Amino acid sequence: MALSPAEKQRRYRERQKVKMAEQAKQARHVADDTAPFLAVTFADFLRQDGEAQANALPFIQETLGSVGLDSTDWEADEDPEWHEYQWDGTTDRGLLGKAERMVGAFLDSARALSELINRYKLQEIDRALAEIERADLSDPEAKKQALADVVRLNALRKRLHKEVRYSFPATVVKGE
Repeated sequence: MALSPAEKQRRYRERQKVKMAEQAKQARHVADDTAPFLAVTFADFLRQDGEAQANALPFIQETLGSVGLDSTDWEADEDPEWHEYQWDGTTDRGLLGKAERMVGAFLDSARALSELINRYKLQEIDRALAEIERADLSDPEAKKQALADVVRLNALRKRLHKEVRYSFPATVVKGE
């Protein structure tokens, strides 16, 4: 039986999706292209860099501490947890590898946490709207306030459906 154009297109997209997932998986197994040029260890760089010592590291430690997270030992060029993460095809790159994984972990965690917060707030907005629908609006003042609340809640919902973007400097360079 011949496939409809829509079915052909759907199957093509599925094949492309599988192909792109495989390419992304292989790209993760490629070492960082900057690796051959890194003569000084990341730990040595941090010890020598005045900006890191005066501002960046204290800021990182204070910020993470403010949410109950302990920062890593920025003096030692080791990555004791590396063996647990070997599945990603990387080699032990000491503190630099750990810092790169931290960036990825923080970004992934921030994404997951923001999705939870967003879903919670949208659920609460829906609850508030349902409450307004069930409310007795026979009083003109109550009706006026309810309409204002509906407008505000819908505006908040619309803003919560938007994606926000943050820019970060690149930390890993793979392939061309």
